[in-house]
Amino acid sequence: MEPLDIAQLPPPTRELLDRYGFDVETFQGLRAKLLEGRVDNLARGQIEPAAASDVTLLPALGTTERASLVEQGEVLIRQGSV
Repeated sequence: MEPLDIAQLPPPTRELLDRYGFDVETFQGLRAKLLEGRVDNLARGQIEPAAASDVTLLPALGTTERASLVEQGEVLIRQGSV
């Protein structure tokens, strides 16, 4: 397995990784575990796909309802609530 060489990535990709604190060593360790079949699954019990009733469709882009939801979300993010 070849290690990830961030220097070889396109500048926009490197900038994105830097912005979000991407850690090459952690990534390499997780990648090695996955390739070796040593995956830690923290989920317990049976995992099933979401039912249609579990999914709420958002209002269409460009509608006042959608704009209101975006505004509410941005306020919560600025407040550190989410």
